[in-house]
Amino acid sequence: MNTLIFSIVSFSVTLLVSATMIGFSPLASSDEPGTINGAIYPAEAMATIEVTIYGEVVASTTADFETGQFIIDGLPPGTYELVITPENKGYRQKTLNDVSVRSGENNDLGMISLERVEEDQQIK
Repeated sequence: MNTLIFSIVSFSVTLLVSATMIGFSPLASSDEPGTINGAIYPAEAMATIEVTIYGEVVASTTADFETGQFIIDGLPPGTYELVITPENKGYRQKTLNDVSVRSGENNDLGMISLERVEEDQQIK
């Protein structure tokens, strides 16, 4: 009986070590990165989009200057904050909280409208 148990344990350890050596890790998480995309309106705001978690920027991109569209991929599953900062000072910065990224999925945020800043409130 002890010999049988030793053989099974030995086989299992050998299989685990062999699988790890060829790049397969049965203990690794199967979570695939996800994607966030959307469009900033108006595109003339020329916005930068930063993805943050716990105040740390983990990814950023610039919205297309003609269409306002953006895509950020390769994000680990989790909940993020998006900080949208217009280069054009005629628009206000906007923050989106609780933006979810799920394993292997795309989170389409659709059209994100930025609020205009009155001329006397613009930072020069």
